[in-house]
Amino acid sequence: MCAKGFGQSEPTKIDKLIESAVRYCHKRHPEALDSIFDNLPVNLNERVVTGILAALQKDIDTLSWFCGYMASEIVRFVD
Repeated sequence: MCAKGFGQSEPTKIDKLIESAVRYCHKRHPEALDSIFDNLPVNLNERVVTGILAALQKDIDTLSWFCGYMASEIVRFVD
């Protein structure tokens, strides 16, 4: 178990979800992203998406993959 340093706060649940989601994006693992987004209320989903976009600003390849993932989810939802 890792001790937290003085003055460092624990990551929040949303921070942990964003970290996991970014890792899943790097691994190109859509099913894992589904497991996050399918189990959260809309307002938390929006916060996770915003966090992913912020984290991937300088990684255009992974960001474009994530945009494709989101587009496919929208199409699937509309159909």
